[in-house]
Amino acid sequence: MKQFTEVVENFKIQGVKDDDFMLRLFPYAPTRRAKSCLNSLESNSLPTWRELVEKFLVKYFTPILNARKRKDITSFKKTNEETLFETWKRFK
Repeated sequence: MKQFTEVVENFKIQGVKDDDFMLRLFPYAPTRRAKSCLNSLESNSLPTWRELVEKFLVKYFTPILNARKRKDITSFKKTNEETLFETWKRFK
């Protein structure tokens, strides 16, 4: 969601609130999940950008998934058989 904030900071439109601008940009996010999340909501059900982001994160980034991803990242190790390049590629 940081991308949207950066775009909004670079493109100020007179008379348009940042919150409204970010809501308009959301369907063009680089993932199908964003568009799917937006389409699953009732029209006019989200008055703010923050509420949209919260619904998106709750739906696609559950606390269990976040904990699992955090564990994977913090316990990541290079194996003896792989090169540093291979390790980096696997990490990314």
